[in-house]
Amino acid sequence: MRKSHFSIAKYNLSFKWIAYDDLIIHEKDYKELTKNLIEMGLQKNPPSYEKFVDNSLIDNATLP
Repeated sequence: MRKSHFSIAKYNLSFKWIAYDDLIIHEKDYKELTKNLIEMGLQKNPPSYEKFVDNSLIDNATLP
């Protein structure tokens, strides 16, 4: 039987810092994310912010 890495405690903890009030991916945040992915060995050459991120849907959205 495969052991699950899912933990209710970790799941609940993550919701303490997840917010949905700003859905734009900011360049500074993307650069920090890609830096961490490289340091952890999960990515060797992630795409640039310009090639990967498209915030146009959010930029053109209107509130009801």
